[in-house]
Amino acid sequence: MPENAGRAAPLEGSERLKVLLVEDERADVLIVKGALARSLPNADLFSVDSLAAAEQFLSRSSCHILLTDLSLPDASGLESLKRLRLLEPQLPIVVLTGQEDEKTGLEALHLGADDYLVKSEIKGRSLGRAIRYAADRRAIRDELVAAQRALFVERLSRGVAHNFNNLLTNIGCNLELVRSESHLGVEALAAVDHIERVIATGGALTRQLLTLGKSQPLNIVSFDLRKLLTELHCTLSSLAEPVLHIVCGEGEAVLVQGDVAQTEQMFLNLVLEMKDVFPQGGRMSFSIESESAEELRWCVVEVEGPTLLREQMEDAWLPFAARTVRPEFSLSTGLSGFQAYLEEVGGKSHWRYTSDTQVRFLFGFRPDQIERTADPISSEPAEREKPPRILLVEDEKMLLSLVGRLLTKSGYEVVCAETYQEAVDIWSEDKNFDLLFTDVHLGAGPDGVDLARTLKQDRPELRTIYASGYSPRLNECETELVEGRNFLPKPYKLALARQLIEKSLCSRSSSVST
Repeated sequence: MPENAGRAAPLEGSERLKVLLVEDERADVLIVKGALARSLPNADLFSVDSLAAAEQFLSRSSCHILLTDLSLPDASGLESLKRLRLLEPQLPIVVLTGQEDEKTGLEALHLGADDYLVKSEIKGRSLGRAIRYAADRRAIRDELVAAQRALFVERLSRGVAHNFNNLLTNIGCNLELVRSESHLGVEALAAVDHIERVIATGGALTRQLLTLGKSQPLNIVSFDLRKLLTELHCTLSSLAEPVLHIVCGEGEAVLVQGDVAQTEQMFLNLVLEMKDVFPQGGRMSFSIESESAEELRWCVVEVEGPTLLREQMEDAWLPFAARTVRPEFSLSTGLSGFQAYLEEVGGKSHWRYTSDTQVRFLFGFRPDQIERTADPISSEPAEREKPPRILLVEDEKMLLSLVGRLLTKSGYEVVCAETYQEAVDIWSEDKNFDLLFTDVHLGAGPDGVDLARTLKQDRPELRTIYASGYSPRLNECETELVEGRNFLPKPYKLALARQLIEKSLCSRSSSVST
């Protein structure tokens, strides 16, 4: 069966309109043909005389619009419309009726027809107008359905990402308790290391889910590009196997500006596309060049194998709908959008063939401009006269309890709240807190962004750390959210949470002393 069989063919630019007419009366066929030539000169008419012939035509070809009589040799009344709509759910259909069948035409609209036309009105320009309106109405309806589906997928993705990342954070914090046991053997510690890598991979997959669910507004933050590649290594290898062998270089941290989810999706899609470009296998290496005349931090990706399909390589950069060479199924959404993404965050991208069997990609990121201390701050609490007080707000009860216990064990005084209102009630009784540590998503109603805004009306200097598995409000926070400074993406390790807490408390102490 041809690729377009069974689907309404999209009309491109100057392409001629393909109209299928199902009509057994030869005189009516001639009338429609003449009216179509006058009102739509760019249309080509194909006619069949029975419902069975129409079904056979649509099984091997496609058209832009279908005109059908309701009185056919092998189907009478609305039965023909029901069968055609079942066969072609998306195809615009205009029903042709006799003068006495206008009531039937209205019934046809309720059964899925896009318009109806009384045959006596065909001779003028009404046929062309009916076809255009039917096609426009069908296009608007399809766009609405597509938008509703995209909204459903987006909401489902948000819920899955939020809950799954809470679960991963729960597992990771419990692992920290396990790791703190001094009697663990080598095998047990290796198992803990493996589970932590799985958690990192799971976090990357949830971010990929969000990106595929719907294009999100860019959430530009500071992140360690090398760390991102290290944590993504397992996922990239899983996607590449057994075709490509993935190698990620090691080295010092490379801090850049960008959207973490978009960057991960770019690398994931690149791996998927290279599997098609190098079908006989090969090696794919990721490295980072921090020195550049353009003052960008470059991620260099080199792929080499015995066979390089150049046609597939060129196809990878086309919009998805424009692909000419396409595997039957692929998780990749292509690479066409990522050049624009890098430019939007102040970066660049290039690629070229370095030999008949090798291709090289360069992805440039703008370096992080935030001033940082030369020595990393310890994740252990500093010695103080009294423990810092933290208001911890988290809507996931198990995670709230676990993180609260671990932070208390680390030497902080922690007061826990599960909702926005509970946190506000605690604050109204006691404002003596050094730091607010809140999830962005707090269930229905006001969220962590709203909470920070409310509390800072009383204490503008209150330090805040935001955590999130996903929230659409991330871009609305008054303070720029920077991973490693005041933002903690889930799943997170408690050691990193302590490090951010100490950094924030030290920053507060410095500002107070000055």
